[in-house]
Amino acid sequence: MTPLSGTQVANYKNKAGFKTFVGGSMEYLQINQRHNKALKNLKVRQALSQIINKQALATSVLRDGSTAPKGFVSTNFYKNPKTGADFATDAYVKSGVTYNAKNAKKLWREG
Repeated sequence: MTPLSGTQVANYKNKAGFKTFVGGSMEYLQINQRHNKALKNLKVRQALSQIINKQALATSVLRDGSTAPKGFVSTNFYKNPKTGADFATDAYVKSGVTYNAKNAKKLWREG
């Protein structure tokens, strides 16, 4: 088992023996609020979050089987012991990860 780049996935996904494994991991962009005055502003940070189309990033840029996040907790990481639901789904806050260019531009101007 080894991670593959999007190009490798495209080249091998239809070959015999190719299998996928859904793991639980997350990568994120941390914004330096300490040394940049503009990034201390919540609306500027919200604008940056909303201007990134996470679904397009996963499917068109990475192309390695990644999926758009539902929040900070990765999918397939933990299940709710009472309901069996994926915790990422239970903790999902749509406004925190949604692509919304119009609102991002508004937030940017306000920030």
